[in-house]
Amino acid sequence: MKHLYLMAAFTGIYLPSRAQSVEIGTTNPNRSAALDVQNTTQGLLLPRLTTAQIQVLGGGELGQLVFNTTTNTVYRYRSASLAASIDQPSQNSQTTYFDGTSGIRQSFTAPANGVLNKVTLYLGLNTGSAVTDDLTVLVYTGRGTAGMLLGSVTQAVRLTTDYPSPAITFRLPPGIVLTANQVYTFEVKRTSSGQLAAMQQNTNPYAGGQVEGAAPVSPDDLQFRLAYTQTGKWVPLH
Repeated sequence: MKHLYLMAAFTGIYLPSRAQSVEIGTTNPNRSAALDVQNTTQGLLLPRLTTAQIQVLGGGELGQLVFNTTTNTVYRYRSASLAASIDQPSQNSQTTYFDGTSGIRQSFTAPANGVLNKVTLYLGLNTGSAVTDDLTVLVYTGRGTAGMLLGSVTQAVRLTTDYPSPAITFRLPPGIVLTANQVYTFEVKRTSSGQLAAMQQNTNPYAGGQVEGAAPVSPDDLQFRLAYTQTGKWVPLH
C-alpha cells in the first residue's frame, strides 16, 4: 500500500486510507463510483486504434471502450447472442458428383465472432435406389484440411436421386468457435464407398471462400447454409 501512495503522490491520484474509490483531481469523490475524475480543463483519453487493429483484438470484455481512429467513433464491446447465418443460395445451381469417401470441401469466412451450430448442404445420389448412410461433416481452420480440426459430427441421412438434391442439416457439437474475418473449411464425407451428388454454383459468387480440392474444379461454390450464434462484437457507441 505504501508503494501505491508513493505512486499516487507523483501521478496526482488520491487514494483514501480505506479505498473504495480511486479519485483523480479531488479528495471528496463520489462513493458510488470506482473511479471519479474531476477536471475542468482536460478530458479522458481512451486507447486509440484503427478498425484493422480493433479487428485484431478479436474478443474483448463486455463494456470495454476504445476510440476508432478510422471512423472517429467510440466503440464498445457488447454481447451479441444473436442467431445469424452464412448463405450460398441455389440460383443457377448445377449438380456435381464426387467420390463420397474422399469427400468435398468448401471454405468460408466468419463475418463475426461466434459459435458454429449447423451446416446445411444439398446432397444426394448419382444413380441407384435411395439409401440411408452415415455422413460426416468436419470443420477445420484455414483453407483445406491442413489446419486444426475444430469439430465433427456423423449422422445417418437418407440419400435419394431427387433433383434438386434435398437439404440435409448437420447439427454440430458445441465449442466450434469462429473468429471474425478468419477463414475456415467444412468437409463432408460418406462412410460407404460410392459417389455423392452435391448442388453447386458453376461460378464463384460467394466471395468468402470456394470449393477446395480436386473436384469440382475451382473456383466454384457449393450450395450451403451455415448457422452460428454471435458471442460478442465491437460496435459503435451511439
